Amino acid sequence: MKKQKPIILSACCILTVLFLYNHIQAGKEIITSETSADSIENENIEFPTEYKKDVSSTLCFDADVVVPKDVDVNNIYWGTATSAPLDSKKINTYLFGNSTDVMREKNTKENPAVNRQGEEIDWEIAEDENGRYMLLEENSYLSFSDDPEYTYIENCIWSDKRGGSDNLDVYSTTDNLDFMERTQAKENIKQAFLEMGIDTEHTQCTSYAMDLETMKTQENILMQENAMETSDKNPKWDKLQEGYYFFMRQTFQGLPVYAITDVNRGIWDNPADSPLQIFYNSQGVAGISILNYFKMEKSEEKMQLASFDKIVDTIEEKYEDIINANKLTVKRMELVEFPVYKKDGIYQMQPIWMCYLQVTDENGNNPETLYIQMPVYADTAKEAMEIET
Repeated sequence: MKKQKPIILSACCILTVLFLYNHIQAGKEIITSETSADSIENENIEFPTEYKKDVSSTLCFDADVVVPKDVDVNNIYWGTATSAPLDSKKINTYLFGNSTDVMREKNTKENPAVNRQGEEIDWEIAEDENGRYMLLEENSYLSFSDDPEYTYIENCIWSDKRGGSDNLDVYSTTDNLDFMERTQAKENIKQAFLEMGIDTEHTQCTSYAMDLETMKTQENILMQENAMETSDKNPKWDKLQEGYYFFMRQTFQGLPVYAITDVNRGIWDNPADSPLQIFYNSQGVAGISILNYFKMEKSEEKMQLASFDKIVDTIEEKYEDIINANKLTVKRMELVEFPVYKKDGIYQMQPIWMCYLQVTDENGNNPETLYIQMPVYADTAKEAMEIET
């Protein structure tokens, strides 16, 4: 069983993501409301909750159409965003207080840090005598863990569905743990983020209650399958190690915010891709990961979304005449907001239909475990080729 850890990511991976996010999108034209597909009609629109249609021998729709229930699709406005810098001083104060027993290091001329393109970046690390470790890169990526305790917890949750070996379903999304009710833990996390200068008021959130017995069972599974070294085994499990694992994503006008790191992932609702992740137990915050955090503002300019039929037409035009032994089935169409880079650090908030297509061969088998992603601008109904990197 191969698992990926969701909180502590490699520096190389993060630097690559940061470069992609800040440079691949740079200089690209964005679509404005003047080119909205239905702007002339200015009609009220409705979207189905599912859509089925046989288009050709190689293309069909059997899709869930996902739009949050509280979103009024006839009252969507344009907006802008900036990458919200993380406040190093506030984060350090919250995580380490006034402790003087903290080893700190930053990049300097004598100790520079560079990405793969040779460009110098800002970074800092901090670690105290108890093994609490923080990494902050470019004031836009934060990783924190309370080692070694958190490492043992992290070994027991496999949140990346991409590999097909996630174990999230063994942890409850509704039960409360003895040390604190789930709702109170969520409020405490919200307050913790505020003290670090991070507003999580507008977010989607899923949490998993990691209880002692289930964690012990999952660790034993890893040991039996030789997927973990004996030296990584928790030497002593304790109820104090129980906690809630929160996966969070920002929203804008009620729609989930996707970014360049969510394109070509090949799967949806994957907790490992959540931009904000935090583990909270009776001792407080034990693990954090933050990537792609935005400050967003809604304009006064209303936009007109294209009709659902026009979105369908765009997908059909691309795939219905493809000569291929495989068959494509559109399985999910989700309405999201996407920050498209404009210039000078400003992003245009753009509603996009993120569509997922499943590949099956002539025998109905699925040779590819992941899905083809096709983003479509929700206002013009044109394929969003600019973000298909």
